[in-house]
Amino acid sequence: MSKKTVSKFIVLGPRLTKGQFFLSEFCLYLAQFAVFFLVTSLISGFLSDEKALVSFLESKINDHTMLELGIAFGSLLMVLGLITLLSKGATNSGSAFLHRVGDEILHECPRLVSATGSTLGGTLAAAALYIKSHPQAASGGAAWWLAMSLFFSFIFFGMASSLSYFLKRSSHISDE
Repeated sequence: MSKKTVSKFIVLGPRLTKGQFFLSEFCLYLAQFAVFFLVTSLISGFLSDEKALVSFLESKINDHTMLELGIAFGSLLMVLGLITLLSKGATNSGSAFLHRVGDEILHECPRLVSATGSTLGGTLAAAALYIKSHPQAASGGAAWWLAMSLFFSFIFFGMASSLSYFLKRSSHISDE
């Protein structure tokens, strides 16, 4: 590549090894988890208002949670299809730009999975802490809520990081 061609690309920094990539994904997931844990804690008055906590939990974890994730994926794919369609009719420079936009839209898919999982995990962890500090408040033990938090977190982190790896392996990850 000539210098002129290279300058058109956004420099992402050095490629990551597989270990660095998954460690980075894990740290980002933990940060999201912490954010949703704190949001749940703050909305419930630092886990002191049971009604506010239950209301928030019901708004985040309900029969529509997985449906919303599916609809979000479907919407992303529709937007990606529209961008792809537009790129077919665009000039060369416009097509390259739209191709980059399409790649960024694809990179949103793992973020959706991660956000859903960290929402579930963080809110369930907050519920577990509430139950631990208010044992008379719930019939289920805090250990069950914590186990569910870890279960959902593990499943969604695995899905999000695997999908992210699949989408970024050629552009962000070294072969080492």
